[in-house]
Amino acid sequence: MPEVIVKTTPGLIPDLVMKHSFADTMQGVVAEVLSVPGTQAELHRNEVEVDFQEFSPFAMRNGIDCAITVTANLYPERDGKADEYAKRIMKLLSQKFYVHVLGVYHVWILLAQGGFRDSRS
Repeated sequence: MPEVIVKTTPGLIPDLVMKHSFADTMQGVVAEVLSVPGTQAELHRNEVEVDFQEFSPFAMRNGIDCAITVTANLYPERDGKADEYAKRIMKLLSQKFYVHVLGVYHVWILLAQGGFRDSRS
């Protein structure tokens, strides 16, 4: 289950409505980009978790207003594609969301081997 952390400067995404809209957009974009249908890497939007954080007042942000980090399992079908995924996510965000609101931002894709189990299964 991929996890998306959207870390921003305080007040950049000020209200819950915007966060819900952006979270919904991120779920769809990440699922679209990372999914490899018919394999273990197949992904649906409801499997993507999105959370928000703010940079601390003492953070060294290097001019970044928003940092989007996507952590997902490294399946063979995804191997070597992290940079491609980051570019595609940025492109889709610019088409689906008012990214100028995010100021200077980056997308960082972290693909790692991992295990996941859900207590509901």
